[in-house]
Amino acid sequence: MQKTLAIMRTHKINEAIISEFAKMQNCGVDTLLLINNSYGAVENDKSTKIKELEMFGTKVKCLVLYQQDYIELGFYNFDDVGYNFWFNVTYGLFIAKQYFDSYDYYWYFDYDVFLNAPNYKDFFDFYKKDDADFIISHFRKESYDKTSWCWIANTQWAYYDSKVFLHGCLFSNERYSARFVNHIFEKYKEMTQKFQQFNGNKQWLHPEFMCATEAVKYGFKIRNFTDDGHYISLAPHYVDLNNRLFLKPDNKMYHPCKPDIVSEIYNNLHNCQIHISSLNNLLNFTKEFGTAK
Repeated sequence: MQKTLAIMRTHKINEAIISEFAKMQNCGVDTLLLINNSYGAVENDKSTKIKELEMFGTKVKCLVLYQQDYIELGFYNFDDVGYNFWFNVTYGLFIAKQYFDSYDYYWYFDYDVFLNAPNYKDFFDFYKKDDADFIISHFRKESYDKTSWCWIANTQWAYYDSKVFLHGCLFSNERYSARFVNHIFEKYKEMTQKFQQFNGNKQWLHPEFMCATEAVKYGFKIRNFTDDGHYISLAPHYVDLNNRLFLKPDNKMYHPCKPDIVSEIYNNLHNCQIHISSLNNLLNFTKEFGTAK
């Protein structure tokens, strides 16, 4: 029987993030919260990487990482800690697989993605029998010559001889087979050596570009997440800020769910409701007492 681990990655902790993580629990997969703790999201205790913590009434299995954990992988790293964790997002997956190596598949979710449903059971069941090595959203062909996508600029040092294989995707939630994780891990070793030896203008490979290109180039089975109708942008409807649910659950995936965007939507709707209420009060007053003369 195939085993799947669902990992949510975050650098901060709040009630909305934990409520979304809780929706994944007990839905047919194991769950793990991967925390970039460089900014002290949880107690700064480096005695053990794996912890079980209680957060907002939910017991959460956590893997707590720091910049040094990324450096020890031996791949290229940025000095800027926050940028490093954001740009090299797959590094956390590699570390998680080292600790949890018995799984066939790994879901990898960003903290600001949410599923507009009470839980993830139907979502996980939807892909349970799919043997794709890489399930990803916004999968597409790319080209050095006909693109404005910033992640492709100055990466000819890596794929100069295989333009036909250039592809892109969007990282927010994605699923990897164990064998594809292993392939990408080895490829990062190769690319790091190549990157350090290359002279001239160059950009380190963003995983949205590298993973998609590698999957095609080496014949891994790919499923475009966008085609399934699960992934769409944030819509201007009422959102439960704590539970990340629209008023009417539609079982679709939404991103981004950043607090400032959600709060702006909520505040705009709230202000509209106040305005409508004021107009109703004025109308009732006019009916009863007439207009001013």
